[in-house]
Amino acid sequence: MVPSGMSNSVMVRGVSIGTGMPKICVPVMGSGEANVLDDLKAALACQPDVLEWRIDWLEDISPAAVCALLEKVRAAAGNIPLLVTFRTSHEGGQRAISAVDYAALLSAVLRTGMADLIDMELAMAARCPADLSGLVMEMRALAYECGVPVIYSYHNFEETPPQDELVEKMKQMFLRGCDIAKIAVMPKSSADVLALLGATEEMKQLFPNCPVITMSMGRLGMVSRLCGETFGSALTFGSAARASAPGQVPALKLRRTLELLHN
Repeated sequence: MVPSGMSNSVMVRGVSIGTGMPKICVPVMGSGEANVLDDLKAALACQPDVLEWRIDWLEDISPAAVCALLEKVRAAAGNIPLLVTFRTSHEGGQRAISAVDYAALLSAVLRTGMADLIDMELAMAARCPADLSGLVMEMRALAYECGVPVIYSYHNFEETPPQDELVEKMKQMFLRGCDIAKIAVMPKSSADVLALLGATEEMKQLFPNCPVITMSMGRLGMVSRLCGETFGSALTFGSAARASAPGQVPALKLRRTLELLHN
């Protein structure tokens, strides 16, 4: 059973994720301060609803360095909600990181009070040594204390699991205390895209108070990034300077398409 009493949306800086037209999130990447701020400028020109800062792209991922740059990113972002993500190489990110270092980095980010949303990989708990199995839940508890909504995420760049497995993963995310569940998978056929959309629709019907973000990647899955309002995906990713995942649509074109479908 998914925890009761949840809202059907998550409100961050006046942006409601889970109601109305899917919100557009534009990723910001870069290996150092100059690259990050250039990417951020390009992202802001797209008038995003949410910004995602991919800190796994940084050369220096020490908590001190990341938090120092976070202050500048937060200031430049103004009142636009900021999602902070370290995507591990296990799930398509730029580098590997130990469970201890992952927890230390995200915990440091949370304590700054400058992140509006935080991404935590669902599988990180499974990758932890037995004596560290509680790290992810400790991070979740800290996020709750800091008032930062948590996105639990699952990425599969190899295939699309069956629809029932996708639904089960999203259920597990909410059982473990996330505010938003995110699934991104790679299709090999149109049937795979339908499985992802079917899982999204099923979650909307079964658990309408649990916001989800889903996408089928690559050119084959691009349609899934456009039809979230129909099937129940609360947010979609659009590119500015460059895409952070296969199949992302340029953010300005994405907004025009979403508005057309919404109206």
